[in-house]
Amino acid sequence: MSLVDFRYRRTKPVSPESGYFYWVDSVDDGTQIWFSPDSNPEHLILLNDKFTEEFEKLESLSSKITNMEIGVEDVTNALEEINSTLSRLKGEILEEVEAKGYLTSTDLDGYAKLEDLPEVPTKVSELENDADYLTDSDLDEYAKIEDLPSVPENVSELVNDAGYLTEDDLEDYAKKEDIHELDDSDYDIIAEKVNERMSKLTWTEIL
Repeated sequence: MSLVDFRYRRTKPVSPESGYFYWVDSVDDGTQIWFSPDSNPEHLILLNDKFTEEFEKLESLSSKITNMEIGVEDVTNALEEINSTLSRLKGEILEEVEAKGYLTSTDLDGYAKLEDLPEVPTKVSELENDADYLTDSDLDEYAKIEDLPSVPENVSELVNDAGYLTEDDLEDYAKKEDIHELDDSDYDIIAEKVNERMSKLTWTEIL
């Protein structure tokens, strides 16, 4: 069963029937296909023009598709060439890096970045103190060595409000090692000097 029924003729129909296709084999115009939407012959539609127009559109579209396919093929070839070049360069770079001993990203897998490191406490008070160790706050009542007053080395460096003697006050006094111990001969000499002096005294001097 055909979906389209044609009526074959040698000339264009002058009294067409509505809804029919007419296949006209004209000696002068060649084969023509007409469609009759109604019984008016002026409304006949020559489908050859439509087919030709659509065929030309299809040919143009086919040509564009062919050109696009050629372009796509060119792009594909270019991409393959780029990928091949990049792969070759990557291999050369990796070989050079390995030869010179440079580190790569995989060599850093076992290392942590600075921002990933835990915060390190800066003083004892920031740590958990299960053993009751002293912290910096426990030292508030203690003085540092640099804050202690200097210790005087001798008496003269002290404030002497009580009137105690100083070393300077003893300059006119003799030390033990400077005192000469008297023996018997010294006493004899002293007695002789006294007697000699007494024999020369007058009564006036004695009185």
